[in-house]
Amino acid sequence: MADKGTDSRLKLTITEVGARQSVGDKGAVKLLFYAREKEAEKALPYFTFSSRLFETIEQGKGKEIDCEVNVSTREWERDGDIQHFTDRKVTQIYVDGLPIGGQKRQWNQDSPETRASIEAQKRADITAQLWMADKFNEKTPEVIKMRKWLMGDATAKTPEPKPAKKPEPADSPFPDETPPDAPTAAETLEPKETATGEHGATEKLLSQIAEAKGWKSTKTARNWLVNVVKIENSRIDSEPAAVWEEVKSYFA
Repeated sequence: MADKGTDSRLKLTITEVGARQSVGDKGAVKLLFYAREKEAEKALPYFTFSSRLFETIEQGKGKEIDCEVNVSTREWERDGDIQHFTDRKVTQIYVDGLPIGGQKRQWNQDSPETRASIEAQKRADITAQLWMADKFNEKTPEVIKMRKWLMGDATAKTPEPKPAKKPEPADSPFPDETPPDAPTAAETLEPKETATGEHGATEKLLSQIAEAKGWKSTKTARNWLVNVVKIENSRIDSEPAAVWEEVKSYFA
C-alpha cells in the first residue's frame, strides 16, 4: 500500500534517461531517468508522467535541473515476502526560476474586477456555444437554469417549463419565459415619459427591458445588455436612447 508521500524541491544532475513507456490502458506515458543530488554517492531512479517535462529531461543528460519531487513508499508482496519500494515522482521543473507550463491561476488572489471580467467572458463563451449548438431556446430545466445564470441570476431556482400562449419568434435570442400577459411587442416598450435626466433615461431603458423579460430587477437587464448583447456599461448610462435602438429588435 502506497502512502501520499512528501514533496521536496531538489536540484538533481541527470545521469541516464530511459525511453518513454506506455502504462496501463488509458494512454498514460511514463518517462524513467536516473539522477543524483549534489555530493550523493550514486544516482537514484526518478520518473514523471507530465508530458510537458519530457523534453527538458530527455535533453538534460549531464545537466542539473531544479525540480519538485514527490517521494512515497509502497509495499509489494511476492511469494509471501513483503518488499518495500520508494517512488520518486517529478511533478515540476523550474527553468530560470519559472515553472515549465506556468502556474495555475489562484482564483482567490485575483481582484474583484478581474474575477468579474473572467466570469463575464465565461458567460459569453457559454452563450456562444449554446447558440451555435442550437440549444439556447430549449425549454429543458437545465437550459433554462443556464440561461438565468448567463443573465446574472445565478441563485434563481430552476423553473418548470411552461407552454407559451404565443409562438416564439424564430429570430428571438431568448425564449419567452415571462407571464402570458407580459408585453412582448416592440411598440409596448417605447420609453415612458416619467423620469427626467440621463439617469432617469437609463432607468427607463432597464425597466422596460426587465418588464418585457419578466425580470424583477433592472440589474438583471443591465447584466443581459453587458454580457449577452455586449454593450458597455458606459454606453448604457450615457446613451440609453441609442442602446434602445440597437436592442429593440430583440423584442419585435
